[in-house]
Amino acid sequence: MRLRTLRAALGALLIAAAPGAALAAPAVPSTLTAECESVFACGQVDFLLTLPTSDAPTLLDYLTITITGGAFTFADPNGPEADDYSGFPTFVEGVVSGGGMVFTANFPFGAWPTTTLRVRAQMAQFEASVGALRASYVGGTLDGTEVVAGALGVAVVPEPATVALLGTGLAVLGLAARRRGARGA
Repeated sequence: MRLRTLRAALGALLIAAAPGAALAAPAVPSTLTAECESVFACGQVDFLLTLPTSDAPTLLDYLTITITGGAFTFADPNGPEADDYSGFPTFVEGVVSGGGMVFTANFPFGAWPTTTLRVRAQMAQFEASVGALRASYVGGTLDGTEVVAGALGVAVVPEPATVALLGTGLAVLGLAARRRGARGA
């Protein structure tokens, strides 16, 4: 058993040291969500990168967001904004590529979020809600270290008609139970 464990550890070490080996998982767990303040259209989207609570900030030199679904494209040129969500602004340069499907926020002086980094991007093509937006993201440092990566998390919010239908169904069930109880008494 010990020999098998030692061989597996040695094999993993050799694979990690091999040129062209797959990169390790990102160092910091994270989530990315999208918000739109407008009720009618999402011409500006706030991307919120959330990190675990930490006393020490995490250095990011770039954050790349790639659209993988939904009728959205980034505007080029893009006038992005960024801050650490406590209101402290972060200098950001936006680069749009891939026919408007890829947006990279470069932070020339580094972004140092402790829990949340907000990056606002201008959209050229957009829908009324960010619920249809699908994207992946990766962020890291200039030396090639991948710090964060994942897919855009979308909060599913039911439409008002769905909520009304559910409420009506529950009310009908409640009335039926009440009548059944009144008959039995």
